[in-house]
Amino acid sequence: MKKIVYYISEYGFGHATRSIAIIRKLISMFPNIQIEIVNEYAHQFIKESLPYRNISFYKYSTDIGYSLKEESVQPDLAKQESELRKYLKNIPGMVALEKKRLEHENIDLIISDISPVAFEVANQLGVISVGITNFTWYTAFQKLVPQELVEQLRSYYEKMDYFFKLAGCNEPEWSRIFAHQFGFYSREINMDEANYIRRSVGLKNQVVFVGLGMKVDLHELQQYRLWRNPNTHYIVSSNINITLPNVTKIPKDYQETQNYIAACDLVITKAGWGTVSEAVIAGTPLLIIKRDGFTEDDNTIHYLVKHNLAQTISWYDFQKLSNLQIPKRNNSIKRSSLSEIVESIIRLL
Repeated sequence: MKKIVYYISEYGFGHATRSIAIIRKLISMFPNIQIEIVNEYAHQFIKESLPYRNISFYKYSTDIGYSLKEESVQPDLAKQESELRKYLKNIPGMVALEKKRLEHENIDLIISDISPVAFEVANQLGVISVGITNFTWYTAFQKLVPQELVEQLRSYYEKMDYFFKLAGCNEPEWSRIFAHQFGFYSREINMDEANYIRRSVGLKNQVVFVGLGMKVDLHELQQYRLWRNPNTHYIVSSNINITLPNVTKIPKDYQETQNYIAACDLVITKAGWGTVSEAVIAGTPLLIIKRDGFTEDDNTIHYLVKHNLAQTISWYDFQKLSNLQIPKRNNSIKRSSLSEIVESIIRLL
């Protein structure tokens, strides 16, 4: 039986949802496989989403994400620098622990989305590694911290053997062996479930998803003008601090959020790849909130605008937004890169 160790980034749920999509497809196409998932932040969510006998879980944090200012989606530069300095200091010890834990496990492949630790572990174990992502923390932190700190991440990503680049990727050619470009993909959409969600909020309403990420907490959000739009029902994630009659929170125990995205007429979101990809695959129009200082966002937005897949709005204008113009919905589900990605993984095994 082949064995994969799959490292999933700690930042939010987007890395988790797209990894879940790959793992589900991988299990269905290549059932004679064992997968160990390494993650802490979304551990319970991932575990409940993947109830397979041949999947195991190791609760461990191997990277850091963005540090945001309180009551904002903008970066906290001082905190980001401090957190990255601590993280870089800890990486050698983390690698040593992972190497010791895995060195007798007969691992065939290590996949990372997109912890730098995974590539150093794979290199020291002599195991082939694959990076699957639209960005790395090397480029993500470019505008946020001093360059000498960012450069310390380079040596880890340079040990990536194969690089599966996702839509919007604008990275150095990290791969030591081969790199390939893929597009968007998401977990499978259940249109019966999406139609049920739509009926539950009223067929006469226009339905809008507002997604700011699971690590954003805005206490003043309820005061925004947006919610006053007549004949509009809003769907938000469970962490959003808002209580209004025309707002539905996705239940905390509901995992398949792609069905809510497919049920909507419009998605307003920051440029998180997971939510964006689910909207693109479902044909749901996108209004992207632009944030300053996030290279990842800039690259995703550039790709979306270039391919006529989204419109944009500044964070300031979003705060003042009152009159919603809903673009025409594209009801055809877009071609997904999921099968192509999984077939590429299987070939490596």
